[in-house]
Amino acid sequence: MRKLVPVVATALGLMLATAGVAAAQDAKSAPAAKAATDTKAADAKLARDAKIAAAKLEVREKYAQAKAVLAEKAKQASDAATSAYEKAKAEYDKAQTPEAKADRSAKLKAAKLATMEKLAKAKVVIAEKAQKVAEAVRGEYDKLKAAQPAPAKK
Repeated sequence: MRKLVPVVATALGLMLATAGVAAAQDAKSAPAAKAATDTKAADAKLARDAKIAAAKLEVREKYAQAKAVLAEKAKQASDAATSAYEKAKAEYDKAQTPEAKADRSAKLKAAKLATMEKLAKAKVVIAEKAQKVAEAVRGEYDKLKAAQPAPAKK
């Protein structure tokens, strides 16, 4: 029995050691499993955050592109307005020269003379028609006067 006790003790020790190792492994694997789960959750969160960041970046890029397009259109409108202003200013400056003023004055005088000429012609036509009407009325008057018997004198 004396020989048996050390063998049993050794076997028991091995069993305990094996159980201890298994328990230790279980104890180690539980945090490892939890750590693996935590790592998966962290990876999923990182992936979700990366997708959100990418979407935000895409929106910012589209916003910047839209602003650039609007800025370009505003620049084109400004250039067109500047061009129109410069053209109008050049025409105004040209109209303010003494030659242009004299030309406008001459055109105005010519228009006034043409109007006065038309008015005078209209007056002549009216006067001629009035004279013809007056002559016709005078003729009627003379006929009526001639046809009327002379009043008897008393």
